[in-house]
Amino acid sequence: MDLTIVMLAVGSAALHPLKEVFIKSNAYPEGLCLAFMSTWVLIAGIHAWALGFDFLSVIPVWHLVVISSAAIFFYHFFMVVALSEGDVSVYYPIARSYPLMIVAFGVL
Repeated sequence: MDLTIVMLAVGSAALHPLKEVFIKSNAYPEGLCLAFMSTWVLIAGIHAWALGFDFLSVIPVWHLVVISSAAIFFYHFFMVVALSEGDVSVYYPIARSYPLMIVAFGVL
């Protein structure tokens, strides 16, 4: 594996928990979480525009885009609730196991 890819993966893994720590310690975690989500939407939109992506090409699968967006919204909503009620050290390992739950639900 290329060393650059390894460094990006390790750097991402090291920085990822910081989002939850910042949200947990903020006086208005809902607003900060919304800011994080909005930033990612903006970055993804700029990336898609820069690559010349045809935004109208998603019309046949628009319902999947809406379902996926709703799932991401509810994930972040419940993350804020969990962080406001509990500790990051309890929340984070459970949240990182959600890809396994997605596979399990997908198989069912």
